[in-house]
Amino acid sequence: MNKIDGIRLSCKAAAIVMREVGASIKVGSRLLDIEAVAVSTMSKLGVRSAFLGINGFPGSVCISVNEEVIHGIPSHRRINPGDVIKVDLGVVKDGWYSDTASTFLMDDGSQEFAAKRGLSNTTLFALMAGISAAKAGNRVFDISKAIEAVINGGGYYAVEGMSGHGVGQRLHLPPQIPNQTEGWDCSSVLKEWDVLAIEPMVGMGSGKVRIKPDGWTIIMSDGRPSAHFEHTILVTNGEPEILTETGTNWFN
Repeated sequence: MNKIDGIRLSCKAAAIVMREVGASIKVGSRLLDIEAVAVSTMSKLGVRSAFLGINGFPGSVCISVNEEVIHGIPSHRRINPGDVIKVDLGVVKDGWYSDTASTFLMDDGSQEFAAKRGLSNTTLFALMAGISAAKAGNRVFDISKAIEAVINGGGYYAVEGMSGHGVGQRLHLPPQIPNQTEGWDCSSVLKEWDVLAIEPMVGMGSGKVRIKPDGWTIIMSDGRPSAHFEHTILVTNGEPEILTETGTNWFN
């Protein structure tokens, strides 16, 4: 099986897992319940988690809540009205990796919820802008600039230090795909058949982060909510192809 066929199958499986996980997220659910849905779906599909055990990570998926940005460890914590849930997951199929993330909002009918919806939707728009710029002959800079323009135009901040990456027979491969242009090497030229995971992470506040005492979970320093969306995509000579497309409308 060649690289592209292998990654397509891995990404298709990841998309199915994300769709099942999204359907399971409800107020009152434990984060461990959500992880269990992901693990069960992976098992049925004959794939394994791309995250479990990497550098010692203890979860099969990352579930981050509210001010948590990424690398949240599934726990007995229950979902409450008003929560912002970020699920980041990947699978391995026949040695090929995939990576995808989505944000889910638990509407509590409050005035504050409208601000969370705006944050989530802007992050998704930033992802789609970045994907649109991922064309053969462009540079990583073009992706980062497109993402950054949407984030800043919405009055938000890219989470500092976070970036997307290449994907293949490892979860993280060059090049890095940052969500801002300053302070990063964005010079790599995109080539046909490159496979990239593009993933804007956006904070409602300053964009500065710290790590929780668990040594994994990255959270916003100001305690304000964040959002995260990610797709694995294929660079072509024409329009890029979204490989982890779920067919679900993630706009909130």
